[in-house]
Amino acid sequence: MQMTWFCWPQLPMPCALCYNCCEQYAKKYDVLFNADKSKCIISRPRDVANKVNCVSNVSFIICGNVIENVESWPHLGQVITNNGSDKLDIMSRRNKFIGQVNNVIC
Repeated sequence: MQMTWFCWPQLPMPCALCYNCCEQYAKKYDVLFNADKSKCIISRPRDVANKVNCVSNVSFIICGNVIENVESWPHLGQVITNNGSDKLDIMSRRNKFIGQVNNVIC
């Protein structure tokens, strides 16, 4: 099962509690969570994104496996970034469009 987690830097403990709840569910209903397919994006408000004292190196573990922290990740067809920018998503869609136009022309 793939999961995408969105955590706010001021709430690492509630996110960890959510993971514990998922682990209990997995044990009860014999569900496997694949940490390799799961990613964690820690988003920050834009006004504090570049401050040194923000939480940045938080690791979450589910069913004994560490979930990778990423700065951007495609989720439901849209590229989501940790700073809330749409720039990567727009670039991705633009590149796909150019590729399709090139396929039609060639």
